[in-house]
Amino acid sequence: MGCNDCNDDLTYNPKKERRYSHKRGAQLFNWTNDRNPIAPQIKDTDEIQTIFKKYPLIPFAGTDQYSGHQLLSFLINMMTLSTTHGSCIISQKKFAFGGKLAIVKNSDAVFDFEEEIDSIEQKKQFAEFVKGIKFNASDVRTFAENLFVSYKGTGNAYFSVVMSDTMGVKSVAFNYHNPSTVLYMVPEKDTDKNWVAVSNNFLTLDTKPPTLYPVYPDFHTRNSGEIVTMFHIKDNTDWYGRPDSMASLLYQYREFQDANYLIMESDNNFTGKVFIEIEDGDNEVDEPDGNDPLEDVITKFENNFTQKGDDPLSIMFMTRPAGAAQAYVHEFSPNTNEKFFDSTAQINERKILISHSWSARLLGESKAAGLSTNLFTDELESKLPLLEGYQNLIESFINTAIQEVTAFMNRPEFTEFNIKFRTPFNIIRDAANEDKGSNRQARAGKNMNKDNSIIANDDTDNSV
Repeated sequence: MGCNDCNDDLTYNPKKERRYSHKRGAQLFNWTNDRNPIAPQIKDTDEIQTIFKKYPLIPFAGTDQYSGHQLLSFLINMMTLSTTHGSCIISQKKFAFGGKLAIVKNSDAVFDFEEEIDSIEQKKQFAEFVKGIKFNASDVRTFAENLFVSYKGTGNAYFSVVMSDTMGVKSVAFNYHNPSTVLYMVPEKDTDKNWVAVSNNFLTLDTKPPTLYPVYPDFHTRNSGEIVTMFHIKDNTDWYGRPDSMASLLYQYREFQDANYLIMESDNNFTGKVFIEIEDGDNEVDEPDGNDPLEDVITKFENNFTQKGDDPLSIMFMTRPAGAAQAYVHEFSPNTNEKFFDSTAQINERKILISHSWSARLLGESKAAGLSTNLFTDELESKLPLLEGYQNLIESFINTAIQEVTAFMNRPEFTEFNIKFRTPFNIIRDAANEDKGSNRQARAGKNMNKDNSIIANDDTDNSV
């Protein structure tokens, strides 16, 4: 997360700045800086800029001449550096994909006309068929979770499908790809076919060429006989997507800044604590090339007490014009105001939660519930449309890929079969509805039993 274009030596030696100056006057620090703190974090290094000028690759942001590809790395880092942002993604992942998968027929991501499969044997056969696909994850659910985290964090999720036939033995692999390893290639003229390049390190393309994949619905047959394609999950028509929480990016970074400030303050007192100012030498008297005792004093302070030394202390050392008043010492107190950090933390959290359309209660925080006894489940139920939207998006791409596999494997009996993700809440609610339904039927049967009916009781007194 360091600045890519910053000078490593940020120390300021006022004596060196004024040594050959014949102007008398006090020396001042440049206390203010109006730069955008995020801009250096997403600025590409010279090496990265050279890649896009040298190779026909499309950066995540910017152009080939003025690339901003580091924005992708910044988004990936925010998933771990921003507590609220990362927690929202993990929480939504568990609620959206934490339940067991269902197997349905004729499922569609847009239209609601899916059918239930009555035959348990057919479900088991299709489940075994899906398990036969090689996922570079433990199973299809973990595979889907990886895609979701990638999509939520960066706005993009990639997975390749590799189908091979070796001496009549067919095999299929679904491989998840980290967004940092995939780049679009500049399309060739007079073609609608898009390609992506996959590499673990795009800085080594001269010695290690990338692996190329056509973007679905296009396929490519390699010399080895493998049939490959790349699925790209995004929510726009640009080359690359953007996360739906992009509006809170500044507040995500602010969470990191607050935590980083306190850590650095506790670790090495990185902010100036003591300000020392002594009398400077007289430029009209001192020889520029001669031995200056004051220069030795300043050098000792610089090497022993400032951040330039091996074991620095938080001291700011300055000089004042020759002939000025006596030495001046002032102590600064760091910002340890608890209310300040609590207030900023609440603001950051609220803004990030809004961008995710999520709730602090669903992150596990204790919130006042008033008179309600099931506020958590009510709030989770209100988020089901959001979770189901994520489920439909991820499962639609996976089901499309599975349908391509059924054609390749020549399994027409599974052409209309699909997997469907269900939240744990759906499972609990369905079970509760079944229990209510059975209890309702039992009560109805009991009331309809004439032997037990009050109306059928001969001892009933119907007189007024």
